[in-house]
Parts: sequence; C-alpha cells; structure tokens
Amino acid sequence: MSESATTGMLQARRGAHVLNEAFFQKHYQEAAMILEEHPVADILRILQGTTAKNAANLLSSITPPVAAEALTVMPTELLKQVIPYLSPSLAASLFQRLEEDLQRAILFRIPERYAQEIRSYMTYPPESVGSIMDPRFFVLQEDMTVREAMLQVRSRAQKDIHDVYVIDRFQKLVGKFSVRDLLLVDPEEKLQSVMNRDLPTIHPLESREEIVELFGERHFFTIPVVDLDQRLLGVVRNEDIIKASQEDATADLQTMVGANKDERALSPVWFSVRKRLPWLQLNLLTAFLASFVVGMFESTIAQFTALAVLLPIVAGQSGNTGAQSLAVVIRGLALRDIRPSQWLRVCG
Repeated sequence: MSESATTGMLQARRGAHVLNEAFFQKHYQEAAMILEEHPVADILRILQGTTAKNAANLLSSITPPVAAEALTVMPTELLKQVIPYLSPSLAASLFQRLEEDLQRAILFRIPERYAQEIRSYMTYPPESVGSIMDPRFFVLQEDMTVREAMLQVRSRAQKDIHDVYVIDRFQKLVGKFSVRDLLLVDPEEKLQSVMNRDLPTIHPLESREEIVELFGERHFFTIPVVDLDQRLLGVVRNEDIIKASQEDATADLQTMVGANKDERALSPVWFSVRKRLPWLQLNLLTAFLASFVVGMFESTIAQFTALAVLLPIVAGQSGNTGAQSLAVVIRGLALRDIRPSQWLRVCG
C-alpha cells in the first residue's frame, strides 16, 4: 500500500473518531439508545474507545440493568477513570443491582474515596431523598465578605453555580444566596447580613414525594439536605427530582400492567421475556381458572346457546371496568387525593 493511501486511511480514521467523540458528547442519550441494542461486549468496546467523561454520560443513559452488567466486565483502569464522572447516587443505584460479592469486588478496584462515597449512598432507601441528592455543592463561611465570596465564585466560574450555601463555624447550615444577589449588595458586607435565612431543608430519609411538594411550593433551583444537627449533606436539584419523578411515574405505569419498571422499548428480548414471564404465567393460571368456571356451566350454556355470545362481552366489560378503576386509584395516589390508609374505603 502506498504512503499516500496509508495517510488517507489514517486521516479518515481520525476524522471518524472526532465525529464519534462529538456525537457522544452532544447526543449521548441517543447514542445510549443505539448501544442498548448491542451485547455488553460491544458496549464495553465503545466505552473504551471514548473519553472517560463521554463513557460516564453513556453509562448513565443506558438502561440500568445493562449499565450495571457493563460495570462487572469493565477493566480496572477504565473503571477508575469513569467512576469519578458518575454521580454518586447513580453509581450507588447501579451497584445495588449487583450481587454483594460483585459489589465488594468492584468497590475494591476503585479509589477508596469514591468507594466510601458510594457505600454511604447505598445505605439510603431507593425511594428516599438521600438516594438522589448530590454531595457536590458550593459552600462558604458566614463571616466572609461579599467581595471574598465573589472571588470564590469567580475561581469556580467554569462550573454551573446558582445557589451558594452558608455555614457557621460549627459547619451548620445557616442560609443561602444566589450569585445574582452578590451583584446587588455592598462588597464589604458580611454574608451573614445579606444571606437568605428562610430556606426549607429536608432529611435524607424523607420520601421523594415530600421534596416534590417543596419544589412545587417554593420554586427553588436546589433544596439542601441536612442531618439532625443541621449539617449540610448535599443538595437536590430541580432537574434531578423532575427526572426521578418521571421515572417513578413511568415505572408505576409499567408495573401496573405487569411489565418490569426497568424495561424499555429497546431492551433486549431476553431481558423482556425474563421480566414478563412470571406475570404472564400468573395470567395464564387465572385464565385457566376462568375457563374451569365456565366449564362448570357447560350444560346450561348448551341449552341456551345465546349465553355463549355474551361471554366475551362480560369478559371485556370487566376488564375495562378494572382498568378504569385502577387508573382512578393510581391518579388519586399520585395527587394525594387518597392515602394508603384509606384502602378499605377505596375497595368498598
């Protein structure tokens, strides 16, 4: 092969690589949907061929069961590069899908700092506020001046900062302010005199529904998560709770009809079959029971053949009525019109 042809091939490969990187960076969600159609070995090959940040974005957008499986076969070096770019809450949710021996094996292979962070998140219940909070937040001391605070903000200008939290000398949360607020006050003022002390807080073990209500009432960008001593543990961002609420809502819809909450339209066939089969078997059993009941009245139906025409109508109407009732109850639970304690009244 001539030197010019070799150079042309290298340039073509380099150009294709640049295009791939740009696509993964700007359209990683679409790329993840495409990757889900391929075996884990192919997904791993793609992750190894891109940057650690792009790999983390792809991993966070892939169906959780597939992403968790990818973690189990990921080489140690790649694992060390990708984990720092994953949010601790997401990493913990993926690890919780693995067997305990696999969890320990993978956590042993990553830096202790990140392993400890993931372990702490795994202690929170899946539906709690702690499972979606972000430990990365901007915090300043209350005795700083506005001028000093501005210098701190400018030093982190490459990061998206909206809310800045203020703590006292005991590391307790005492207030917050937005970056915009700093532009409107005297640079020599102390933060403790300009910060907003009226801010809602939430405990990490509270349910997600509680923080959804807080965001609906106060319209904040972030809400702080504190322990019993008012020490700041993390923040919940509005985009995170919106995403979590959407996932919970769609999961409820799928669970309502017997599909697994992790199944997606492009999930592998083997995954869909494995998750749906138990409910399909139960449905088959109830269908046989219904057939048995009909068989008990075979002689009656034989005498009055017009009754046979009504059988599919009865089955269809009962199914429609059940679906309508289920939809009303699910909506009532979501809007908090009814409480689980009212189950007897609802069933009546």
